[in-house]
Amino acid sequence: MSSFVLSQNKKPLIVKNLGWLLRNWKNIKSIGFNYCPDNKGMIDGELIGKMKDSSVYFSDFASLNVCWNFLNRSIFKGLPFCLKLDNFTREKNFTIRNDEWKRINKLEYKEFMNEINK
Repeated sequence: MSSFVLSQNKKPLIVKNLGWLLRNWKNIKSIGFNYCPDNKGMIDGELIGKMKDSSVYFSDFASLNVCWNFLNRSIFKGLPFCLKLDNFTREKNFTIRNDEWKRINKLEYKEFMNEINK
């Protein structure tokens, strides 16, 4: 899995893993997942974290399910979240809510997977 951060007027910063995003959680403005599996079956898509300082974090994910579980952390609650399908032609937006994450997690994930399988 490759992870990097793009900032204005700077070269891409290659970061080791998701630890960078977790260490910089206070700077996250919104988060999303672009479902765009490669033809080799190696990745399902990419996690994108838009930061308050206008930088953007990118990380490939081999499994949408693993990404979904990664997002089930208290630091992501309250953030705007966007699931994108078909190279940005369809998307689903919602907010990760404190008391509703498990319900949203199950419903949104099921709906999202239904969309993918159409």
